[in-house]
Amino acid sequence: DPQRLAATMIDRRRTQDVEIKMRAKDGRELWLLAAGDIVEMNGVLHILAQAIDITDRKRAEHALAESRRRLEERVVEG
Repeated sequence: DPQRLAATMIDRRRTQDVEIKMRAKDGRELWLLAAGDIVEMNGVLHILAQAIDITDRKRAEHALAESRRRLEERVVEG
């Protein structure tokens, strides 16, 4: 969640590979892979961050896990 990312950045001044679940304005659920640094420029602290949409990857991971679960159930039943 965004609060966890902010807390990590404040604590460490840097964060990498933080998966964040968010909701878009249109209501869609999004997964982001975020990284960021707190940098000082002219005596002022700034957050420099980037995020990559990994929603498709998370859906594929979930589908694979579900498929494995169903396969394991069939093996146990069989």
